[in-house]
Amino acid sequence: MGIRGILWIIAAFGGISFILKLVLMLLGHDDGGLDHGDADLGGDVHVELEVDADSHDSTGSFLTISIQTVLAFIMMFGLFGLAALNFTNNNLFIFGTATLGGFAGGAASAVMMKILKKLNSVPKRPEPQIGDTGTAYIPVSASGGEVTLYFGGRQENFEAVTEDEEKIPAFEPVIVTGKINNTLVVSRFNREVDFPS
Repeated sequence: MGIRGILWIIAAFGGISFILKLVLMLLGHDDGGLDHGDADLGGDVHVELEVDADSHDSTGSFLTISIQTVLAFIMMFGLFGLAALNFTNNNLFIFGTATLGGFAGGAASAVMMKILKKLNSVPKRPEPQIGDTGTAYIPVSASGGEVTLYFGGRQENFEAVTEDEEKIPAFEPVIVTGKINNTLVVSRFNREVDFPS
């Protein structure tokens, strides 16, 4: 088998695998290396190199190397090698062109994964913090109750208890003083709480 046959096999393997993996990712059966953090051995082998260009900017730039990126490299290596083979029989030139094409394809795939990661990212739902204020929706006692808080641009009800000696009646202003598991700890607040309309 000549070099042309080898390049065809490389290009076909990389191309078919890349397309299948991309389709699986778009159908939700594969994360495509979009997870941020440690290696996921159940899906992609995922390595993330993070470069913090500015110590005051936590966003930084990063390069994602995943199976998708490697498959893009293999596919483009084969295709660029075949293209170079049409112009010359110089193996060094063919290998160099194929390698450059592979790196370009891998880099383009990494950028695509980064864009897809941003598109698929779900904003973290804000949680109530100590100091947030609201009103008692259902009277709050040491055994339970419910409060209405306005935070993160929306109004929401939460289960709550109080450490105050007296029960907090409905519509009484409250302030969050702590949290026990998923239940807020609140106390009476000494001024009215106005919710945005």
